[in-house]
Amino acid sequence: MGRVSDRVGRRQVILPGLLIGAASVALLPFASSFIGLTVLSLVFGLGFATVTSSTTALVADLTRDGRFGSSMGVLRTVMDVGQSIGPVLTGFMVGSAGYGAAFMLLATILLLATLLLGKQFRQSPHQYHA
Repeated sequence: MGRVSDRVGRRQVILPGLLIGAASVALLPFASSFIGLTVLSLVFGLGFATVTSSTTALVADLTRDGRFGSSMGVLRTVMDVGQSIGPVLTGFMVGSAGYGAAFMLLATILLLATLLLGKQFRQSPHQYHA
């Protein structure tokens, strides 16, 4: 997916990847079979891989003054914090509101991230061409 984002642009890969992730997370509570969960897990993995590879490339594109190490370090820190605290917060939400509500909230967060990033892309389109 990194190669695709090199050809078509980061925004054309990241935004659909976020939407794929949101849709697959929203549908998880409705999957009642092993096959359904497997398919949704694969779809989520595709969205996650799409966003992850393209986001790293986007950070590299936006890095100025040769500060690639610092930029990648911040990106990895943000990603690690999210991957560490996400399951804890999701467990809390599941315990408080149930699986359906927790996964809908997670999907909503992904959808909001898509909208905010899309707005940012529209405000500064020249920065996100590659």
